[in-house]
Amino acid sequence: NDDSVCVVFPNKRTMLHFRKSYARSKNEVSFSGHLYPINKVLDQFLPSACADELTLLFTLYGAFRKVFAHEGMLNEGIAGDFDSFYDSGLKILSDFNEIDNYLVDINQLCRNFADLSEIDAFYAPSMAQEVIEIIRSFWANFSQQKLSREKERYLELWTGLPKVYKIFNDSLREAHIAYPGMKNRAICNFIDQKGLDTRYATYIFVRSE
Repeated sequence: NDDSVCVVFPNKRTMLHFRKSYARSKNEVSFSGHLYPINKVLDQFLPSACADELTLLFTLYGAFRKVFAHEGMLNEGIAGDFDSFYDSGLKILSDFNEIDNYLVDINQLCRNFADLSEIDAFYAPSMAQEVIEIIRSFWANFSQQKLSREKERYLELWTGLPKVYKIFNDSLREAHIAYPGMKNRAICNFIDQKGLDTRYATYIFVRSE
């Protein structure tokens, strides 16, 4: 075994399965190399703990209220109490996690393209034409002079999400906690800025089928 090599698994279950299979095939007690699930490897670079779902939802609820819990706002009802917010909060939390995992700029994602002429100029340099047409079709529903109340509520929510995202992430950083996507984005940003001081010379990543 090479002490400079670290084998990284998608999760703990896959890692344990490898240990058992290796021991059977080699007639050894266990693989003595450095084996870690990927979350443990990421913890070496960014020690912030991943918070439990309820903690994340309460923190997100506080951020959502700061943006939407004001008289006259169409999403005020969702921000009224935690029970009303819970289902929407789960979806928003999932969306934020995915946004960070794919390193998407939420400010660009949540632009208001009521003026359809802006879409081509904004996306054309980097996106396939068929995808642009899908986006145009979606925003065409919001380009009418008179929007339904439901569309107005959705547009208010959509354009307000970047503010919620910033307040939410700032609150988590202050508490030294995170959600998985937030940690992944932070590590990618850290690599871009400074690079990582890695513990092992070689990392081997195992993909789970």
